[in-house]
Amino acid sequence: MNVWKRAILVGGILVVLVGIGVLLVPRWIYREQPSPARDPFLRVKELQHKPEGKGYTSQEFEELLQLASNPDVLVRVRALTALFRVQPGEQKQRALEVMHRALRDPSAVVRAYAVSGIERLGSQEDVPALLPLRNDHDPRVRQRVERALQRLGYRAQSGGAP
Repeated sequence: MNVWKRAILVGGILVVLVGIGVLLVPRWIYREQPSPARDPFLRVKELQHKPEGKGYTSQEFEELLQLASNPDVLVRVRALTALFRVQPGEQKQRALEVMHRALRDPSAVVRAYAVSGIERLGSQEDVPALLPLRNDHDPRVRQRVERALQRLGYRAQSGGAP
């Protein structure tokens, strides 16, 4: 084989190898990093880690309410945990409404966090919404329900009222 044929063969092999390398390099190297404004997970994480003592603005609170119904389970869970820290008043009432809806979520993890949110923000008025979950198929949900019922002053042996 003469030198030219060998050079063309080596060059062709190099082109093929470079082409394969480009195809195998993960796409995230070429892609710009997502911003919290476009990525629900990053946005809810940002809101969740807002410094303690700083309430949510009306816009941030509305975002959290929307994120609590996001298709991604992790986004819903993070939104619920962020709602644990709302200010008393209208935000607290609306956060409790979202948590009550989340008690019917198909994900046991979301239901468990909804129970914890009601435990933190709720009152004895929220006990009837928790009672059906004492029979939830997931033991983590049942455990959180029992803890929440106890904290909210529910006594099973006396029929409910303290």
